[in-house]
Amino acid sequence: MQIVVEAMEKLKPARLSRGVGVVSFVMNRREFTDGGVILGFNPRGHVDRSAPVLRVDSLDGELRGVVFGAACHNTTLGGKHFEISGDYAGYAQAVIERELDGVQAMFMQGCAGDANPFPRGEEAIARKHGTDLGEEVLRVLETKLSPIRGPLKILHHTVTLPLQSHLTKAGIERLGQGRGGWRSFVAEGMLEALQRDGKLPESYSTPIALWQFGDDLTLVGLSGEVVVDYVTLLEDALGPRRLWIAAYCNDVYGYLPSARVLEQGGYETRGLYYGSIGLFSPRAQDVLVDHVKQMAATARKNSVTD
Repeated sequence: MQIVVEAMEKLKPARLSRGVGVVSFVMNRREFTDGGVILGFNPRGHVDRSAPVLRVDSLDGELRGVVFGAACHNTTLGGKHFEISGDYAGYAQAVIERELDGVQAMFMQGCAGDANPFPRGEEAIARKHGTDLGEEVLRVLETKLSPIRGPLKILHHTVTLPLQSHLTKAGIERLGQGRGGWRSFVAEGMLEALQRDGKLPESYSTPIALWQFGDDLTLVGLSGEVVVDYVTLLEDALGPRRLWIAAYCNDVYGYLPSARVLEQGGYETRGLYYGSIGLFSPRAQDVLVDHVKQMAATARKNSVTD
C-alpha cells in the first residue's frame, strides 16, 4: 500500500509510446501422447511470441519507465530450486535497469496458461531467457515507436462465466480416477461441494479490465491463467492491431481454457483451484469474448480523438 501512496504523491505528466518485439523461448506445453495430453513440450503448438513494450518518457524526452511483457509461464526453475528468484522476468528486468540507469522496468504477463519456457530447469537457462528478453526490449526501445495518446477510458467489469454443472457423482468419481494428480484434487473438491450443497456451482464471476487510449491502444487485462487461444479469439473480435492482451490480472482463480482445449483434455482444463472448485463450460469462451468486445465498443465510443 505504501508504494501506491508514494506513486500517487509523485505523479507527473508523461508521454507514452509502444512497440513490439519477439521472444524465442516460449513453447506450447500441451504434448499429445497415446495416453492423452500431458505437460511436456509441443513444438507445433500455438504460442504468442510477441514481446510488447511500453515506453514512458517525461515531457522533456527523458526515459522514465518501461513496461514489457511475454506470454509464458515464469517457470524456468522448478521444484528443486529453493532460492528466491524472479526467474526469466526478473533477469529481464535487471538487464533493462542495468542498461538504463534510473529507469523502472516492469513485467506484465500475457496469455501464458499453456506455455512454458524452453528449455528449462536450470538457473543459467533462466538467466539466458531473461537476458534475451531484456535485450529484445532494449532493441525495441531504440526503434521508431508508435505514440499512445488519449483520452484514456478505463472500464472494470465482472463477467459471469458458466461452469460444468451437469456432472453426476459417478462422473466426478471417474474424473478423479483419470491420469494426472490434478484430477483427484479437482474431483475431491467437486464431490465435497456436491455433498454440501446438493449441486455443483453453475458459474464463476471474474474481473476484466480494459484501458482504451484514444485510437492508439486497447489494453485488455484478463484474470486467471488464460490459454493462448484467447489471443486469437480477441484479435478476431477487436482487430489484431493496437491491441495488448494481458492475463493474471486482478484475480488468479485457476485456468481459463478455450473450448478447443476443453475438448482435447489435459492439465489446463482443470478450471478453478483457488477459492472455489469447478470446471468451465465450453460456453465460457464465447461469454468472455463477447463481453470484452462489448467493453471495447463502449470504451472506444467514449475515447475517440478528433
